Amino acid sequence: TTKDFKGTPVPAEISFGLVDESIYAVSDEMVPRIEDFFYGKKANTIASSYSFYEWLYAGAGKDGLADGIRRNFRDTAYWNPYIITGRDGFASLDITLPDNLTTWRATARGVTAETLAGTAVQKVISSKPLVARLITPRFFVEDDRLFITGVIHNYTEETLALEAGLSAEGIEILDASSRRIQVPAGGQATINWQVKAGNGEKAVISLKALSEKAEDAMELTLPILPYGQEVFRSRS
Repeated sequence: TTKDFKGTPVPAEISFGLVDESIYAVSDEMVPRIEDFFYGKKANTIASSYSFYEWLYAGAGKDGLADGIRRNFRDTAYWNPYIITGRDGFASLDITLPDNLTTWRATARGVTAETLAGTAVQKVISSKPLVARLITPRFFVEDDRLFITGVIHNYTEETLALEAGLSAEGIEILDASSRRIQVPAGGQATINWQVKAGNGEKAVISLKALSEKAEDAMELTLPILPYGQEVFRSRS
């Protein structure tokens, strides 16, 4: 919704981005506020040097006016640099969120034909009452032996008796693939599976947690690297 400083709806051009909030734990917002760009105060400074090079900076201050398996994980859920609101100052979008269970941050930046500018930020949380989460390395090396961890979060108000199962392609599960566990209300449980990497190109790993009242499943695809050193050679 776009309105001017008096609260009157106005048509505007909007850029809209929806990203994983955790990105901002790595780096703060690097884009300046659009209203500060157009209406912020700037130093009225001029500097110059010899004739072959000249640097000038001048400005003046202005008054501001699926199948249930989560496998589609992305940092950016949606990006559209060109959205136009109508005369009523309104535009709507239908967005399908990725499978990340996280806080999403929506940022809208708008400008009108009269150069009225503004920024808005809003957040939304996507979650489930029962969450299954895989902890793995970023890649395997063939013949690796290691542990893969499954973490089951119970966000309900009662203890859940559930079955947690691990299945995989490209790696061998050396422990019992299915476990019966109880997860307390508002708590979590951790399960470790010992695995051995094969000699293929990738591993597809799935974790499922099933109870009578809630369920969740996620899938990751990870590369399997050859046991060796990557070498580049050139000849002429």
